[in-house]
Amino acid sequence: MKILFVGQTDTDSLSHYYQIDQSARGIYLDNVDDFLQGKLDKHHGVFYTSTEDLNGDLELFLKVCFNFDEIVYLPPKNWDKDTTAKDTKHYLNLVSQKKQIKNYSILTDPIEFQLNDTRKTNDPQLWIAGCSCSSAVGVDDDERWGHIIAEKLNMPVSFLAQTGTGNRFQIDQILCNDIKENDIVILQLTGLYRYDYFVGQIEHLNYSHYPLMEMIYPLDRLTESDVLEKTIRSFVRLKNFCSKLNTKLVMFNDWGIDTTLNELGIYEKLVLKHLHTNFEHFYQLEYNGKFIDFGTDGQHPGPKQHQAYADFLYEKLR
Repeated sequence: MKILFVGQTDTDSLSHYYQIDQSARGIYLDNVDDFLQGKLDKHHGVFYTSTEDLNGDLELFLKVCFNFDEIVYLPPKNWDKDTTAKDTKHYLNLVSQKKQIKNYSILTDPIEFQLNDTRKTNDPQLWIAGCSCSSAVGVDDDERWGHIIAEKLNMPVSFLAQTGTGNRFQIDQILCNDIKENDIVILQLTGLYRYDYFVGQIEHLNYSHYPLMEMIYPLDRLTESDVLEKTIRSFVRLKNFCSKLNTKLVMFNDWGIDTTLNELGIYEKLVLKHLHTNFEHFYQLEYNGKFIDFGTDGQHPGPKQHQAYADFLYEKLR
């Protein structure tokens, strides 16, 4: 049987490993490929590794762990780096979804919903929600469409947007905040197949995490009809919430990051139909990922595209 010890490769830990098995072997960045291909000369007994030994590579760490019959967590008396302790906790939390780990129970930070921003004034204000296309990936903060439209409307603004998040998470950001009468809430919808998965901390899953996360949360789970039904339910809650408060709700998308209109399946089309039918201020912009320009990362909207979003929304809000 193969046993893997996970912790920190320090003198005390090594002494413990070799007391159990004089031929204990470490798995490092320079021999991990040989291990995964079954080329190491040791096939039984004790192995050990750490996130530092694998250069913080989550994919390699998961692949190594899933090759063992038994995994044992052996934390050091003192971690050399706080980041190593944090990464080890994070990575083992993921492994624990599929493998039992001895001497380890899932480690969590205090479970509480964190708001990305809060109210700025008692007067009517603007709220911006969305993913990386709204949180300003690839452009400066003062170039993002939310900032531009706040300047045009001369209103204070709070940014709830967060990179990688899905619609349901962003709707929760709105519902849990101090929204008031006569506020304006603008939600830029992101791809439908996104899911916030809690395992010690929230993992915001989308297509970009695959095939890596296939070992933890299979991709076909993201495309289940159940995910879309719960998304529609979130939209209904959002509409009810804003209606009761007399808050103006505007939603728009172009779904240019995860998919294009030509690639939409039956469930996405059903969601679009629901939005067009039930929301007075829902707008579908058919950029299909062909933005006017791109930000510094070459993937997200650039300054001209953010300006176009702001101009379009300003006309709808005048």
